Amino acid sequence: PHAGRSLLRAGSAGPPRAKPSFREPLTLCITLPVFARLEPGKEGGRRDVYLGSHKIMSKEQSGLRCGIGYDTHRLVEGRKLVLGGVEIPASLGLLGHSDGDVLTHAITDALLGAAGLGDLGHYFPDSDPQWKDASSLKFLDTIRHLLAETGLHILNVDSVVVLDQPKLAPYISPIRETLAAALSIDMTQINVKAKTTEGAFPSPMAAAHAVVLLVAN
Repeated sequence: PHAGRSLLRAGSAGPPRAKPSFREPLTLCITLPVFARLEPGKEGGRRDVYLGSHKIMSKEQSGLRCGIGYDTHRLVEGRKLVLGGVEIPASLGLLGHSDGDVLTHAITDALLGAAGLGDLGHYFPDSDPQWKDASSLKFLDTIRHLLAETGLHILNVDSVVVLDQPKLAPYISPIRETLAAALSIDMTQINVKAKTTEGAFPSPMAAAHAVVLLVAN
């Protein structure tokens, strides 16, 4: 509004002027404070969350936990390429203390993060010989039981695998099925996407990112 009045005053002062030409859109941003309130309830219990008179989060939703996970390993000769518990035919495999399954590692880390229970290395250190060449699905199963003991359940998992070669499209469904079975969830609750770097990696390697959503009982 102030800018508009300034333009009007500038246009009315002095001799007539040509109308200004506005080539760019004018955007006005107004920031308003937003206040949320919690419905009164038992101390320590979950409560409905309101924005004004509108309930924006139920008691069940207020128990949601979000976590992220990331992992990366180099690709070398003489190793198997295992992603999401599925062995994929390839000339190079993932180097790691266990099977090097970056996808399973990222998902496990995301689960631990959402639960506030530390990270993968705390439970499965690479200095422990019992995890040498172990299937990373064992990590996932162990953490799944840990979450259940703390009253947390998986709502959904979304993940991205970054790998230039081989192409993963034919293996996405088996990977989702294997991970869903390991987590005791429905296949519809887990998503796996495959991306490439188009040669941006400085050396052969693979990476994975994961986001999970948990709910507390």
